[in-house]
Amino acid sequence: MFESGRQDYAESPESYQSRPGALRILDQLPTAWGETKFLGGDPGQEASLVRRAGGRRFVGGISAVGAKTFSRR
Repeated sequence: MFESGRQDYAESPESYQSRPGALRILDQLPTAWGETKFLGGDPGQEASLVRRAGGRRFVGGISAVGAKTFSRR
């Protein structure tokens, strides 16, 4: 969801030591995207995107409202 070649979600690099699963996910994220598509959302409320890097696609979302469930169409 963020426009950066380097993603850091934890407050410090040391905090990843207790979350090796999070580090594995971040290690798989590309630093450049071949395509980005807006899937839906409303300004100031939520947004969902799909991004492609090579043959892999990544779906992400961000929200300022309550939890929702989305289904594949």
